Amino acid sequence: MSRNPVGSEVIRPVLARAFALFYVLANVWLAMRYLHLKRDHPVEDLRYEDPSQTFTYVGNDYPVWYEPNHPPVEMTFSESKRYTSHPADKPNWTMLQAANRTSGFIRLGPDSRMFAVAMFHELHCVYILHRAFSDLTFTHEESEHHVQHCLTYLRQLFLCSADATLEPGDFEKRTYETDVELVTRSCRDWEAVYSAEEKNYEAWILRHSGIPS
Repeated sequence: MSRNPVGSEVIRPVLARAFALFYVLANVWLAMRYLHLKRDHPVEDLRYEDPSQTFTYVGNDYPVWYEPNHPPVEMTFSESKRYTSHPADKPNWTMLQAANRTSGFIRLGPDSRMFAVAMFHELHCVYILHRAFSDLTFTHEESEHHVQHCLTYLRQLFLCSADATLEPGDFEKRTYETDVELVTRSCRDWEAVYSAEEKNYEAWILRHSGIPS
């Protein structure tokens, strides 16, 4: 039986609209679910890593944040010529997730339970989006779920931070060669997170006779 091209052209837009509607409804449901959980579990109830607290690291009994207690640092946001879509900059993007030896995972508790650290998850998603936009070897089969996950994950993180810092809003009018600096922000010390992750890895190696899993 021959394929009906007209029928396919009609079906595709219908499926696309149906998928878009499903996506919107799913996000509305997730938002309502989030607000419901937020009422049941206010921010004040969040568990933080605290030496005075004891966690079993079984199920949900673990600290929400694994963050060294360091004072904030300043970061002046700026345009960069090291992170572009040009193939020559690919190593710089790769280093976003290769700057640590554990791919952003740490092990905590008596049974060395593995957790992902959000900062490294975020950097991994930025790397994945760069690959999807500029790397011709990044196949559709590989990217479809991964890219969708990262877009949703980063969108929720941006909303979670709700950064209300005022910016000039004129990035299209500035010259990237000379006028590169944007706004200076007070930030968590990302180098301290790298250091803590490295120390955690070294301690885990010592506990397991130098043989990583």
